[in-house]
Amino acid sequence: MWAIINKKENFNVVHTHPNCYLSAAYYVKAPINCGKFEIEHPNSAKKYAYPEVEVRNELNLEVASIEINEGDLLLFPSYLPHKVGQNQSDDDRIVISFNVDIQK
Repeated sequence: MWAIINKKENFNVVHTHPNCYLSAAYYVKAPINCGKFEIEHPNSAKKYAYPEVEVRNELNLEVASIEINEGDLLLFPSYLPHKVGQNQSDDDRIVISFNVDIQK
């Protein structure tokens, strides 16, 4: 478990959480314009696949993003590449994150 405080203009680069099963982010403080949570398509080969996608929809996006709100708890597979956009607000974005693993 760890905490992240993103001040104005801070952001989180794209990354994954290796050797984990699930990852989570709980938004303790999420002011308006504090940056969207973005998930990239996990198949990097898809970026170079042809033919091109004819009609874009939520099932074939390369990047999906959501607005975050204070009190949101996001759970996602740890292998998904994700990032958080730049905090454009004057207030801090505060997040508590953690990973979950399954032991055999």
